[in-house]
Amino acid sequence: MSKRRMKTRRRKLYLEVLISTLGLIVCYMKVKKVPFENSLGNVRNVMLIVVAFLFFIVLIKLLYKQFLNNRTSSKYLNSSINIVDKMTGEEFEEFLKAHFEKLGYKVELTPKTGDYGADLVLNRNGSKTVVQAKRWMNKVGIEAVQQVIGARAYYKVDKCLVVTNNYFTPNAINLAESNKDVELWDRKELISMMDKNNPVINNSSEIIKRVICPKCGREMKLIHGKNGDFYGCSNYPKCKGTRRCSTSGK
Repeated sequence: MSKRRMKTRRRKLYLEVLISTLGLIVCYMKVKKVPFENSLGNVRNVMLIVVAFLFFIVLIKLLYKQFLNNRTSSKYLNSSINIVDKMTGEEFEEFLKAHFEKLGYKVELTPKTGDYGADLVLNRNGSKTVVQAKRWMNKVGIEAVQQVIGARAYYKVDKCLVVTNNYFTPNAINLAESNKDVELWDRKELISMMDKNNPVINNSSEIIKRVICPKCGREMKLIHGKNGDFYGCSNYPKCKGTRRCSTSGK
């Protein structure tokens, strides 16, 4: 059931409670033959009780909602990258919402349908950013960058961001670099944010499992050279990108 339908049902329920209460008051006065001059006072008193009761319900609802939000945020802030890999798309959006709020952003989740290419809208210090969230098993392609670029004009934002638990294809990286204020966060940047928000859960070891070529975005391989170990692009010889291995001692 959608949130809009749930709200409509709750409003209808509150109205039915109010009408039923007023109906009971009228029936009581007719049965007891309460004089008119006393009936107004009784109605006023009962109305005050009903309003106080409805206010109490709303207050309890708000407190319970806040409790659920805090518990949900705590769950996502305590999640490891391995748990993130098993999340659904909607869970990943909630996960990002919790982490960005921890960083001081005001976060709004867009509708599940008709989001115009954005899953979250971030606000902080007068700056507005749209986020496209991609919890994928494979590398994220150019479509995600195109979507967030389209969302930039619709939401009238300053920056665009695509966040994934995976990595980006070379075409996606090239398109992002050719567009101003479009930023890509792959697995490494995501883990960095997670470690910043909750350093107790160490996800940093995941970063060294895959090393990405800085030139083409392909995965790199560990090579044992004469002068020590280093990473070479798996697309060699088309790409000759290299990266020094931190364990080589060089």
